Amino acid sequence: MKRVPALPQVSDVVLQRALGLIGSAVNFVLSEFLQVALVTVTLDTSTVAVRHGLGRVPRGFLLARSSADVRVWEDTTVAATVTEISLVASSAESVTLLMF
Repeated sequence: MKRVPALPQVSDVVLQRALGLIGSAVNFVLSEFLQVALVTVTLDTSTVAVRHGLGRVPRGFLLARSSADVRVWEDTTVAATVTEISLVASSAESVTLLMF
């Protein structure tokens, strides 16, 4: 059986920097070309104003990541603006949302 050469060791600092640069590039492409934004925020069972960064009123959002079972919905008693949308969650949780 042929042995696969080992990957070179990369320090955590270099890896974290590379991941940060990749994340920045992805956010740039999402915001500039696809008109969407990834937003990480801690939500609660009461209304939280979330800055979305779209520069327009959002059409909607999708839950992209959470570390627990959580439902997220818009508080429609507070109108969304070009800077913020009001959201409520079924439990206090940090989530990542894809705003569009």
